[in-house]
Amino acid sequence: YSVGLTIHPDLARRSARMERAVHLVSAAEAQRRSSVRGQALLLLRTLGDLAVATLRLAADLRLTAQSRSALVRARERVKTGFGPPLDADRVEIEVLRLEQQLAADQGDLLTAEAMCGQFIGRRCASFPDEQEARKFLAHWTVRAETMTPQIELRPDLQALDAQHAAALAEDRQAYAQRIPDPTVRIGYMYDSFVASGNQQNSLTVSLSAPLAVVDHGQASRQAAQSRAHRFAEQKRLTMLSSQVRINSLRRALSMQRLRLRTLQEQVLPRGQALLRD
Repeated sequence: YSVGLTIHPDLARRSARMERAVHLVSAAEAQRRSSVRGQALLLLRTLGDLAVATLRLAADLRLTAQSRSALVRARERVKTGFGPPLDADRVEIEVLRLEQQLAADQGDLLTAEAMCGQFIGRRCASFPDEQEARKFLAHWTVRAETMTPQIELRPDLQALDAQHAAALAEDRQAYAQRIPDPTVRIGYMYDSFVASGNQQNSLTVSLSAPLAVVDHGQASRQAAQSRAHRFAEQKRLTMLSSQVRINSLRRALSMQRLRLRTLQEQVLPRGQALLRD
């Protein structure tokens, strides 16, 4: 009868394996925060679409009401002989076009509400009025213009850092395979065949260490180094593309500001003056 206990301490690779596990947990947590951030940004974009649809619907409602009153006046001018029938037909076509635009605006509003409901898991109400919608858009527009972007703090880039550190730890773990990994065995044997001269009670202690001659982790090291290089390059390219995208979006926002100023200071006053005339 024999019983044995084998101990495999794994001293050379234990610390690297533990460090790799810690970095993988950090990467998973950062990826979770990145997913939450992405969903929040999509929800914010949907709310922005909802606010824009609300403003567009309110503006088209006013334009439709003005066009309908203009159509009534045009028909009265035709009846009294002060205007040609073609003018009334043109105004009527414009009214029909605006009514179609109203239907499209209502469809965009309902679509934005449905998209918003996908994120919050319940029916998403629209803005109570155009003033609230304009306030919402103004708040995020001012924030986009004044905030200082800190790209390196984004969770997706932190996940890439953690994955890069995990790959480096895996490289050290593979490098440690060339170090012999000892195995200690302690055994006890009870032998009842003592007539042949065997010991009845035997205690053995053995130490064995494999020698890594052919495979000493070189393939695992190359794979780990390739992953580390890929994560570092992916982070560099992501930061560059993000900076370019931020600059492009800020230029687009400035152009929209200029376009809005032109509409408010030139186009709308001119149109209102024509309408009064």
